[in-house]
Amino acid sequence: MGIVFCDTETTGVDRDRHEPWEIALIFRDDDGFDQEFCWLVRPILDGASPEGLRIGRYYERSGFVASGDPTVAVRTVHPTLDSPDDGLVASPWSPDRRQDVAYAAAEIAKLVDGATIVGAVPDFDAEMLRRWLARHGQCWTAHYHLVDVETLAAGSLRMPPPWGFDDLLDRYGLRYDEEDRHTALGDARMVRDLYDAVLKAAGRG
Repeated sequence: MGIVFCDTETTGVDRDRHEPWEIALIFRDDDGFDQEFCWLVRPILDGASPEGLRIGRYYERSGFVASGDPTVAVRTVHPTLDSPDDGLVASPWSPDRRQDVAYAAAEIAKLVDGATIVGAVPDFDAEMLRRWLARHGQCWTAHYHLVDVETLAAGSLRMPPPWGFDDLLDRYGLRYDEEDRHTALGDARMVRDLYDAVLKAAGRG
């Protein structure tokens, strides 16, 4: 159970043709403790969107996954935001973080089981992960209520649509390095921080 702040980087936005290549989950347990997980997996690039790959900086950030064994995933775990093993963008992926993709899918399925998923347009990430897990023999069993943090924040601010994610972050005084944007873990952290800021402003945090 618990809450999972989720984001993915994908080969495009077409749910029928594209798939995730970077998956980040921040799992918050009932005591409010966060544990951060991130996986890189080699996607099928047939039909990938060149613009989508550029936005996520696929060839810049995917390391050996871009040309390596498609059955291998790269995984990092961050117990807290202040983990000394941070720096997913700047640091190269080390070989001891490799694991089997099938095992990664099982681990992801277990983390989201029964959890409430919070994201920015979370139905996109949820559907991408649902299909990806199915291809690797797993089932998406998260809670059926998805929480869109943008809608949550905009409602709290009484802002009518349209709105932008950056505008909402700025209204709550949340600012980030540009290199963190369009990385799965960086974006998941932004989702988590905005969620916490909304609840704190409402006197619930």
